Amino acid sequence: MRSEFDMGDMGVARLIGDLRAVFLIPGIGLGITLVNIRLTRDRQSRDLKLRVMVSFLLALFLALLGAALVQNRFVLVELWNGDPTLYSFVYAGSCALVMAGVTLVVHWKLRPQLWRNGSRASK
Repeated sequence: MRSEFDMGDMGVARLIGDLRAVFLIPGIGLGITLVNIRLTRDRQSRDLKLRVMVSFLLALFLALLGAALVQNRFVLVELWNGDPTLYSFVYAGSCALVMAGVTLVVHWKLRPQLWRNGSRASK
Protein backbone atom coordinates (compact mmCIF):
# COMPACT_ATOMS: atom_id res chain seq x y z
CA MET A 1 0.00 0.00 0.00
CA ARG A 2 1.12 3.52 -0.70
CA SER A 3 0.94 6.24 1.84
CA GLU A 4 -0.53 9.66 1.18
CA PHE A 5 2.99 11.13 1.15
CA ASP A 6 4.08 8.84 -1.70
CA MET A 7 1.06 9.82 -3.78
CA GLY A 8 1.94 13.49 -3.22
CA ASP A 9 5.50 12.92 -4.45
CA MET A 10 4.20 11.19 -7.57
CA GLY A 11 1.82 14.10 -8.17
CA VAL A 12 4.60 16.66 -7.81
CA ALA A 13 6.83 14.64 -10.14
CA ARG A 14 4.01 14.53 -12.68
CA LEU A 15 3.46 18.28 -12.31
CA ILE A 16 7.16 18.93 -12.90
CA GLY A 17 7.10 16.67 -15.97
CA ASP A 18 4.07 18.51 -17.33
CA LEU A 19 5.73 21.88 -16.76
CA ARG A 20 8.88 20.64 -18.48
CA ALA A 21 6.78 19.77 -21.54
CA VAL A 22 5.07 23.19 -21.37
CA PHE A 23 8.46 24.87 -21.80
CA LEU A 24 10.04 22.28 -24.09
CA ILE A 25 7.38 22.13 -26.82
CA PRO A 26 7.30 25.90 -27.57
CA GLY A 27 11.10 25.97 -27.19
CA ILE A 28 11.53 23.34 -29.89
CA GLY A 29 9.02 25.24 -32.04
CA LEU A 30 11.03 28.44 -31.57
CA GLY A 31 14.22 26.66 -32.58
CA ILE A 32 12.59 25.27 -35.72
CA THR A 33 11.14 28.70 -36.50
CA LEU A 34 14.51 30.43 -36.16
CA VAL A 35 16.15 27.88 -38.47
CA ASN A 36 13.31 28.29 -40.98
CA ILE A 37 13.60 32.07 -40.81
CA ARG A 38 17.33 31.91 -41.53
CA LEU A 39 16.60 29.95 -44.72
CA THR A 40 14.15 32.58 -46.01
CA ARG A 41 15.75 35.05 -48.41
CA ASP A 42 13.12 37.79 -48.49
CA ARG A 43 13.62 40.14 -45.50
CA GLN A 44 9.99 41.33 -45.31
CA SER A 45 8.70 37.79 -45.48
CA ARG A 46 11.23 36.75 -42.84
CA ASP A 47 10.07 39.44 -40.40
CA LEU A 48 6.41 38.62 -40.92
CA LYS A 49 6.98 34.87 -40.52
CA LEU A 50 8.91 35.45 -37.32
CA ARG A 51 6.22 37.66 -35.82
CA VAL A 52 3.42 35.27 -36.73
CA MET A 53 5.25 32.21 -35.40
CA VAL A 54 6.33 33.93 -32.17
CA SER A 55 2.70 35.01 -31.66
CA PHE A 56 1.54 31.44 -32.26
CA LEU A 57 4.19 29.94 -29.96
CA LEU A 58 3.35 32.43 -27.23
CA ALA A 59 -0.34 31.51 -27.46
CA LEU A 60 0.61 27.80 -27.48
CA PHE A 61 2.75 28.28 -24.37
CA LEU A 62 -0.05 30.03 -22.49
CA ALA A 63 -2.59 27.38 -23.53
CA LEU A 64 -0.28 24.53 -22.48
CA LEU A 65 0.49 26.23 -19.17
CA GLY A 66 -3.21 26.71 -18.45
CA ALA A 67 -3.97 23.10 -19.35
CA ALA A 68 -1.15 21.79 -17.14
CA LEU A 69 -2.35 23.84 -14.19
CA VAL A 70 -5.96 22.72 -14.62
CA GLN A 71 -4.92 19.09 -15.08
CA ASN A 72 -2.76 19.15 -11.93
CA ARG A 73 -5.03 21.30 -9.77
CA PHE A 74 -5.36 18.61 -7.10
CA VAL A 75 -1.59 18.48 -6.67
CA LEU A 76 -1.55 22.26 -6.35
CA VAL A 77 -4.29 22.11 -3.71
CA GLU A 78 -2.28 19.54 -1.76
CA LEU A 79 0.80 21.74 -1.96
CA TRP A 80 -1.28 24.66 -0.69
CA ASN A 81 -2.58 22.58 2.22
CA GLY A 82 0.96 21.50 3.07
CA ASP A 83 2.58 24.95 3.32
CA PRO A 84 0.56 27.99 2.20
CA THR A 85 3.39 30.47 2.72
CA LEU A 86 5.86 28.60 0.53
CA TYR A 87 3.18 27.91 -2.08
CA SER A 88 2.24 31.60 -2.19
CA PHE A 89 5.88 32.63 -2.58
CA VAL A 90 6.50 30.10 -5.38
CA TYR A 91 3.22 31.00 -7.08
CA ALA A 92 3.96 34.75 -6.99
CA GLY A 93 7.52 34.16 -8.23
CA SER A 94 6.30 31.93 -11.05
CA CYS A 95 3.70 34.48 -12.12
CA ALA A 96 6.35 37.21 -12.13
CA LEU A 97 8.71 35.09 -14.25
CA VAL A 98 5.99 34.18 -16.78
CA MET A 99 4.87 37.81 -17.05
CA ALA A 100 8.48 38.97 -17.47
CA GLY A 101 9.04 36.36 -20.18
CA VAL A 102 5.87 37.30 -22.06
CA THR A 103 6.78 40.99 -21.79
CA LEU A 104 10.28 40.28 -23.10
CA VAL A 105 8.91 38.37 -26.11
CA VAL A 106 6.37 41.09 -26.86
CA HIS A 107 9.02 43.80 -26.60
CA TRP A 108 11.54 41.73 -28.59
CA LYS A 109 9.47 40.95 -31.67
CA LEU A 110 5.79 41.75 -31.28
CA ARG A 111 5.82 45.53 -30.87
CA PRO A 112 2.85 47.07 -32.67
CA GLN A 113 4.97 49.74 -34.35
CA LEU A 114 6.82 46.97 -36.22
CA TRP A 115 3.51 45.75 -37.62
CA ARG A 116 2.23 49.20 -38.57
CA ASN A 117 5.42 50.66 -40.05
CA GLY A 118 6.64 47.48 -41.66
CA SER A 119 10.19 48.44 -40.74
CA ARG A 120 12.80 46.76 -38.61
CA ALA A 121 13.67 48.09 -35.19
CA SER A 122 17.07 49.65 -34.77
CA LYS A 123 19.61 47.30 -33.28
